[in-house]
Amino acid sequence: MNRLLNTLFGLDGLGFGTPDAALVFERPLPAWAWVTLALAAAGLGVWTYRHLPGGAIRRGTLGALRGLIIVSLALLASGPSLVLEQTRTERDTVFVLVDRSASMGVPDGPGGQRRHEQASEALGSAGDMLARRAERSDIAYWSFGSRAVRLPGPPGP
Repeated sequence: MNRLLNTLFGLDGLGFGTPDAALVFERPLPAWAWVTLALAAAGLGVWTYRHLPGGAIRRGTLGALRGLIIVSLALLASGPSLVLEQTRTERDTVFVLVDRSASMGVPDGPGGQRRHEQASEALGSAGDMLARRAERSDIAYWSFGSRAVRLPGPPGP
């Protein structure tokens, strides 16, 4: 049956019977609304053919077909679609930005220490933490001054 439906609807890759695929409606109706709609469509079909000449079986068949067409149109109006949700997990990327501008040479740190020396110490003390983080995230090192440049690994002093 799934093969027939896939051929009928022209579904090649994703189709009926695909594991984890679900039929969903863009504008779903509650069950009571479908029952009411089906009864109203059947009643309308019988009512429209009740005074026509011909046998009761013929009129009943035509009324049932009309009701089925009305329910089918309501089904199409509710927006059916076949959905396959796929979850893809990507690793985080941590960016480490290293300032290489001329202001890093200013000796305004404690004891006349230059800013680039302070930055090197801070980066050195963060080495263990970055190594632990590298187990679950990608780490990208960038230096910037007059322009940004990607570094192949952790920056040196």
